Amino acid sequence: MATGSATTVLDSDVAPYVAAVLQHHASRLASLEALSREYESTDGALAHLRSSSAHDVMVPVAGIGLMPGKLVNPGRVLVYLGEGYYVWRTPPQARAIVARRQKYLERRMDGVRDDIRKFRDRVRRA
Repeated sequence: MATGSATTVLDSDVAPYVAAVLQHHASRLASLEALSREYESTDGALAHLRSSSAHDVMVPVAGIGLMPGKLVNPGRVLVYLGEGYYVWRTPPQARAIVARRQKYLERRMDGVRDDIRKFRDRVRRA
């Protein structure tokens, strides 16, 4: 009986730690999934860009309205490489960069899922 009560005390001491670790991993996973969805959206937008010289568009002006304008040279997009570096790329090149970033995010999400699984296994064994 004394052993059972000691286990209960240990469980109640460990439970907040377990919940905090699982919450941390869930938060990491959620932020990676949100970023992955943003890349999917970007890829979809890049897929619709054509290589024509100009497109008529409505341009937002200072948050108060829209006015007609032209998107000139939509065959080039500015891609952020990190550390303050940007490069001009064609939409297919930009889509290739997005695809590489999505693969990297998928590996990171798999790693977080694996961390969660390993942590839960350790908790069950304890």
